[in-house]
Amino acid sequence: QRLLLIRPTLSTGGTQNQSIYWSKVQNTAQWRVDIAGQGGNLDAPTSDIIQSAEFIRDVLVVFFSNSTWIFRYTGNDASPFQWVKVSNTKSTNAPYASVAYDERCTSMGNTGFIACDGVNVQRYDIPIIDYYETKFSEQYYAQAFSQRYDNLNQSWTLYVSNDRDPSDFPLVGGVAPGSDSALIYNFLENTWATYTWSVPMTCLGLFYNQSGTTWADLNISPENLWENEDAAWNSYSNQKGAPILLAGDTSGNVYWMDHEPSVTDN
Repeated sequence: QRLLLIRPTLSTGGTQNQSIYWSKVQNTAQWRVDIAGQGGNLDAPTSDIIQSAEFIRDVLVVFFSNSTWIFRYTGNDASPFQWVKVSNTKSTNAPYASVAYDERCTSMGNTGFIACDGVNVQRYDIPIIDYYETKFSEQYYAQAFSQRYDNLNQSWTLYVSNDRDPSDFPLVGGVAPGSDSALIYNFLENTWATYTWSVPMTCLGLFYNQSGTTWADLNISPENLWENEDAAWNSYSNQKGAPILLAGDTSGNVYWMDHEPSVTDN
């Protein structure tokens, strides 16, 4: 019942790289850190910098630049939260690449792809253990972007590869190129695949079908007979509320990544 601000920037003191602030219970306008019960803040006892955070059940897993911590509720209104260190050997260098699952959350850094279950932090990319070292561009590691996509039991991660041709993917604003590849993890089968984009991508997200597919949507005609339709009528992706995986490129275009009526093996 509190609003948490993770690594905020204060008008009076710059960016709080190790800190989480919280509001008063049921009052997100009250942030008095000097009065117990009116809000507060707590710094993690480390010089590492917060990179990302995800919830597992009732704890917040916070990935720092070189360590992993748990931000846990204590039940004491005078001191409602505490920091607990889980690991000081696994790094996170991609603020937008963490993903939450029911039993763990994942992140990535220059020590590989890591997963935290609230107790331990382990590598989960063992089947492709050297992939991040050989394929990921270390220079642009921080712009990797991940999205969980339950339709296919997958998590997609955009990244800039070492195989990128600089002439095909120029720097955007003179700073960094878009991502030329995606690494796709099937979290049900524990398998991996990669895909190379023809245009530079920057982000992923989800949208939801606003209505179920109707006869009018299918546009059946003599040239496009019903038996030529590849999508099953009762397909999950044809139902109202079904998640749709989207991607955005460096020019502001948005793409539907898994459009069942037209999708192919490519």
